[in-house]
Amino acid sequence: MCYAKPKIRQRTYEGYTSQIYHTEPLWNMPIQKITPNHLQNRITTCKKKVFLEKLEKRFTK
Repeated sequence: MCYAKPKIRQRTYEGYTSQIYHTEPLWNMPIQKITPNHLQNRITTCKKKVFLEKLEKRFTK
């Protein structure tokens, strides 16, 4: 797959790519089969995880 590098600063580009490589894989299915419900459920799960991590940090200090 070939794509054009966006016209952004090198550090910004490196930050974006590092975030991509450090994310968890979404699913073990072809992208064509992913539905909006799959995405919404994933977003909700991630938000809950972040919320619980922040809550844990707040009360374990």
